[in-house]
Amino acid sequence: MKLTHSNLPDPLAGVPHAPARNRLIRALALAGLGTLMALPVTLHAQGLEEIVVTARKRAENIMDIPDAITAFNAETIENARITSIQDFANLTPNLTIIDQLVPGTQTVSIRGMTTVQNGELPLAFVVDGVNVPSMNFINQELVDIERIEVLRGPQGALYGRGAIGGAINVVTKTPTDEVEVIGKATYGKGNAFFAGGTVSGPISEGSAYGRLSFSYRNEDGLIDNLAAGTEADPVEETSVQGRLIFHPSDQLTIDLRGRYMTGESGGVYLAPVTTEQIDDFSIPIDMNLNGDDDRDVWSASAKVDYDFSNGITFTSISGVSDTEEYFFGDGDFSPAQTFAQDWIIEVEAFNQEFRFTSADDAPIRWIAGVFYQDREDREFTRFGLEGPGPSVVPFDPPAGNREIRDRKSYAVFGQAEYDLTDRVELTAGLRYDSEDNETQSLHLGGLVQEETFSEWQPKVSLTYHWNDDVMTFLSMSRGFRPGGFSPSSGLLYENEVSDNFEIGVKASLLDSKVHLSASAFRIDFSDQQYFFSRATPAGVQRFIININETTNTGVEFEVSTNPIEGLDISLGLGVTDTEIDDFDGSGDFVGNQTPQVNDYSAVLSTQYRWPLGDSGWHGIGRFDWERRGPVYWDLENLVKTPSKDYLNLYFGIENDNLTLFAWGDNVLDEQQPTAIGPNAFGPGLHLRTPSRPASYGVGVRFRY
Repeated sequence: MKLTHSNLPDPLAGVPHAPARNRLIRALALAGLGTLMALPVTLHAQGLEEIVVTARKRAENIMDIPDAITAFNAETIENARITSIQDFANLTPNLTIIDQLVPGTQTVSIRGMTTVQNGELPLAFVVDGVNVPSMNFINQELVDIERIEVLRGPQGALYGRGAIGGAINVVTKTPTDEVEVIGKATYGKGNAFFAGGTVSGPISEGSAYGRLSFSYRNEDGLIDNLAAGTEADPVEETSVQGRLIFHPSDQLTIDLRGRYMTGESGGVYLAPVTTEQIDDFSIPIDMNLNGDDDRDVWSASAKVDYDFSNGITFTSISGVSDTEEYFFGDGDFSPAQTFAQDWIIEVEAFNQEFRFTSADDAPIRWIAGVFYQDREDREFTRFGLEGPGPSVVPFDPPAGNREIRDRKSYAVFGQAEYDLTDRVELTAGLRYDSEDNETQSLHLGGLVQEETFSEWQPKVSLTYHWNDDVMTFLSMSRGFRPGGFSPSSGLLYENEVSDNFEIGVKASLLDSKVHLSASAFRIDFSDQQYFFSRATPAGVQRFIININETTNTGVEFEVSTNPIEGLDISLGLGVTDTEIDDFDGSGDFVGNQTPQVNDYSAVLSTQYRWPLGDSGWHGIGRFDWERRGPVYWDLENLVKTPSKDYLNLYFGIENDNLTLFAWGDNVLDEQQPTAIGPNAFGPGLHLRTPSRPASYGVGVRFRY
């Protein structure tokens, strides 16, 4: 049985249609394009470095790939203080990642596709070639990172199920052939202390190399909880990661990687607010219990590459992942000693991929492979009275969800690029994914449900090189997110399928002193997945349903330049217009925007590095400004937050071995909701989690 609008546990009333298009967004898009094409600078620098990415599972120049890609190198990651997934999302057009209720869950929005609690991410997240199995693994400290690549648009042909909105490819730093020691420490607002370090070098000259990194973070938090008399968002995390690379022969490379993180932090800090108060952050968190979330996350992988004499490479990637998370906290979000709740989340997964890749200079450049994943999720939630200790005294009958989900996924895939002429390249890819889902719902009397979710995911693109510096492309791609069983009801929700149509241009102008990329896209959705929750006397009930048909349209622009030596400027603009074409056949919500999608995002980053005389020291200054457009949080389009501006600053002095720096994050002290339970306590009565206020600090970094 499909859950429809007519049989929701708490029916939502229809409202007058919202405007189908936003004229302001169009005006911003045109203004952004005009700004990009008329940068008033005199260019004297040597030109931007070539950016090499592995987005298509082979090393390529980013300007030659017919996809919208934003990439961050090691220097940008360090100077922009990118230490989490939210940090690089803030610098990427049409990508938003914000904290949600507990550290293991984030709200991800990419080109209008959003997170579904208890479901799948709207993108693939890959670390050193290994697909991260679920959202519970992505929110970890980013340590010792070489490069981050964000691909927008469905990437199912290469990355498979879940890559419906795009893919994030994280590449950690490889061991060095000389001994390298790196250390870093910072101290900031909220008694925030961080220390991290890396040791790298040869184990056996020419045949074995190793790299070991660690990080420790401890802070009191920045968000006050009045009733508890302390901060609601403390954090203490420790992580260790290592990498070993062996070269038994010229043809064979073995790459072993492992990571372990353990941490404790606050979570589920919510304030009841009305619709009129949704953007009033003077309303505090006021709970008698502070949430406490404990996480242990580990992963390990083995990548084996064998190069045949004909240029073909065989690759095997094996990965295992495990997370255990326990949360205890307030259940009524008030100063009263009344209700409490706890969660247990456990995820275990094994991945295996085999693939063959042709030589980079072959007439037809191809890749072909198979993929398998075995994953088990266990989620147990309890609601009840607050007991001694404190503890949860469960309701009778019990309230909450108790589920065990066993998922086995299989896939076969291939992609090829062929030069039809000296100027025209054709890319064609195809992948078939199938997932067997067996869900046991203990809270529904031990109900066991089984379903297979599968989809073909084609991708075709045509690239035309006008010359060595300018190319345009047309592409069509399909992505899908597998269905499942709605947590509280057990009702089936279907596959979410997106068809993306895109046209774009990439150009290296003025002797590579300016890199420009722009694209326009249209995404046709079938059965878009939508999550909502309801607070009831028996606890919070959670549901996933399908929206029959949705259309997303948008544009993206990015430009980077170094007009004078030492000065780097980058500007990005992403616009997304979402529209519900058919909710469930009832006519409700047609023309409304889908929730949790910012109308637009704009980013401006500037970094300047200059010599301090002949001392061998340099000064460095950087600012990153982001503007996020307005966002709706409900299907009725009644709960809305306005545009927000965020500004991060960084200043430092450095030489070859030492850097001293100061920083400020969100110096404008802007706040927005990171999670909203619309109408959780009834019409116009919502639950809201605030973002973190301004912070600042100082730090030191050394390298030998």
